[in-house]
Amino acid sequence: MTSTGPTTKPHISIGIIARNQEKAIGPALRSLFQQSLLKELSRSNLTCEILCLANGCADRTPAIAEEEFAKETSRHPFRHAFQCQTLDINERSKLSAWNLFVHKLSARESQFLFLMDGDILIRHPQTLWNMYSTLV
Repeated sequence: MTSTGPTTKPHISIGIIARNQEKAIGPALRSLFQQSLLKELSRSNLTCEILCLANGCADRTPAIAEEEFAKETSRHPFRHAFQCQTLDINERSKLSAWNLFVHKLSARESQFLFLMDGDILIRHPQTLWNMYSTLV
């Protein structure tokens, strides 16, 4: 488990559930970091946490997620608006990873929880901001 980024309490917790997604997790995370949500949170002095829950992986999924997180926390223009963590969970269960995120791992202070699979590409840069804006 590695943690990178600011230490302020997150307003939003984003969970990425991934099992053996070494080819997909990099592009999925890069599409997440292109979201305007990070810019908008920064403007409002809010933060989010991004947790990659690698569950029962037999490949490099956790290592690739950590590499992507390290890159983004050092170069992203709104890096102060997020913190990242990769969790290597032994159990091979999407449902278990979901429950861990919702009930134990996401920050209690978070007002909103977003979940996505580790092979999802978010094509439109406003997608997460639109979701958030609809909820508030």
